[in-house]
Amino acid sequence: MRCYFCLQERPGSEEHVFPLAIGGTIVTDRVCKPCNDQLGSQVDSCLTDHLLCKVKRAGLGLAGNARRTPNPLVEMLAKAVLAEDPTKRMEVRDNGRGGITVKHAYHEAVQTDDQGNTFKMVTIDASRPNDVLKILDRHRKRSNIPLLTDAEKTDILARLPDAIKTIEQPGLIGQFTVDLQEFQRGIVKIAYELACMWLDDTYLDSATAAEIRNLIFAPAEDIVKHDLTNIQIGVLRPLQAWGETSLDHVAYGFVEKGVTIIAVRVFDVFSAAMAVAMPGDGTVPKPWRGSFLSINPATGSTCQSNWPEAIETRTRRHRPLVPQRKRKGR
Repeated sequence: MRCYFCLQERPGSEEHVFPLAIGGTIVTDRVCKPCNDQLGSQVDSCLTDHLLCKVKRAGLGLAGNARRTPNPLVEMLAKAVLAEDPTKRMEVRDNGRGGITVKHAYHEAVQTDDQGNTFKMVTIDASRPNDVLKILDRHRKRSNIPLLTDAEKTDILARLPDAIKTIEQPGLIGQFTVDLQEFQRGIVKIAYELACMWLDDTYLDSATAAEIRNLIFAPAEDIVKHDLTNIQIGVLRPLQAWGETSLDHVAYGFVEKGVTIIAVRVFDVFSAAMAVAMPGDGTVPKPWRGSFLSINPATGSTCQSNWPEAIETRTRRHRPLVPQRKRKGR
C-alpha cells in the first residue's frame, strides 16, 4: 500500500478523513501508522481541540478516542477570577455531568488593622477546612512560632463555621484564547485525503498534491497566505444549504474551468473551498462527475453520491409545492 503522505509502500492503518473525535465516519487505509500518528498529534488535534469544535462536541456528546466528552466551560474559565473581587482566583473543574464545580482558590493578602498591626488574611474554599490547620502551621513554622497544639486545632475548627462567607451565584470573569490559524491544517488535511480518494491514483505524484502535503505541516501563516485555499470561521454561502442538519459535516468536489475544487464544512463552525488539482496535473478520473459526502456527527448517518445526483436530490427535496387549481365544473 502506498501511503498518501510519505508515498512509501508501507502497511496501512485506519485513518478517519473527518476525525473520529468530531463524529467522522469515512475511513481510509492508505495512511501508514507513522504518518497517522503524526496527523493525530500535529494536525487533527488542532481542529478537534479547537474551542469552537469542543462546544459542538460537548453539545452532541462526541468523546472520540479519549472516550471523554470535552467540557469547553472548563477551558474558558481556566483562569477565572471572582467578578465581585478580581483579586480572588477561582478553581473551575468538570463535574462529570457536563457542568462545572467552582471553588475558591487559595489566596493570601497582607493587611493592616486600625491599630497599625500587620497581618495576613488567608482565604480558602469552605470545602477544605483541614487546609486551614496546614496553612497556619506552615506560617507559624516560617515565623519560628510553635506549631498549633491539638487543643488549639480543635478550637479553630469549631470556630470555622462562623468565618464562612457564602457567595450566592458568584459571577466569574474568564480569560481564554481562540486559535485563528492552526485549525486550518486540519481542514486542508480533510480536503487532501478526499482528493486522494476521489481522484485518480496518479494524483499523488502531481505537483499540486505535493504542494498540499507540504502545506499541511507548514507554519499556519503559510496556509493563510496560500493561493489554493479559502478557509474561514463560519460557513461559506455555497456550503450552507447542504446536509440533513446545520451541524453536518459536508464535502463535495467538482471541476470548474479545469481546476478541481473540494469544498469542506465542519459542523457550522469552519468551511473551506480549496483547489486540489490544476489543469496540468492530469489527475481527474474520466469520466468523473464530481463527488458529494455528508455526515451527521450525532447519528453517524453518512451520504455519498456523485455531484449531479446530490444536486438532483437537493432540488427534489426542496422543490416548492405548486398548488393545484381546481377545474371549474361545466
